[in-house]
Amino acid sequence: PFLPQVVLTDLKLFNKSVNVGEKINNQVILTKPIYEMQKIVLSHKNNAFSIEFAALHYTQPSKNKYSYILEGFDKKWNQVNNQRSATYTNLSAGKYTFRVKGTNNDGVWSETETTLIIRVKPPWWKTWWFILILIGSISYLVYKYIQNRIDVEKRDKQILQAKIEEGQNELKLQKDEIERHKIEILEKEKASMETNWYNKGMTMIMDIISQNSNDLNTMAAQFIKVLVDYLGVDVGAFYILN
Repeated sequence: PFLPQVVLTDLKLFNKSVNVGEKINNQVILTKPIYEMQKIVLSHKNNAFSIEFAALHYTQPSKNKYSYILEGFDKKWNQVNNQRSATYTNLSAGKYTFRVKGTNNDGVWSETETTLIIRVKPPWWKTWWFILILIGSISYLVYKYIQNRIDVEKRDKQILQAKIEEGQNELKLQKDEIERHKIEILEKEKASMETNWYNKGMTMIMDIISQNSNDLNTMAAQFIKVLVDYLGVDVGAFYILN
């Protein structure tokens, strides 16, 4: 028996036949008749279409049966009897292969299939380059955020360290100032004690001189005794205290 070849007869977008060279949504889909095309590319805006086909067997064509499958979408062959079209809507981006075969009027299936590769392009926001840019942008923003946090923490630590050092320097200055005042007080006390000691000693010497001005021997003896006692006690005590 004669086994017919199935040919593609028409491509429709949104129920309208597509002409050769016709631009639809800024895209030329057919550069030659559909039956000569081995592959078509559709944008995401043109992802609802119908493909019509027919078996080249004209003896009782109403008895010709058809079966088709869109690989990548259909799970099994569609047995459609004498229906001569296949319709698909809202296909996701990807590569598909449309396969169709038919029978003669005796119901004998042709061993030869007719195929058409169909590629649906993704929208620009789903393209690999946009996703790559998006991932890169997000990664850069995350990096900048982390880097900014590190810089802020580093700056805060530097400010805190500066304040600590400033406080330590101020405490040291206050401590040095206290030590200086303490030394000044001690020096003043020392000078005052030395002055008092000197004045007291001179007073005692003047008293001895005035009391014994006519007796030089007695004056000398008292002077030496008082001098030795005074120097031995007061001066020693003064230097021990200091």
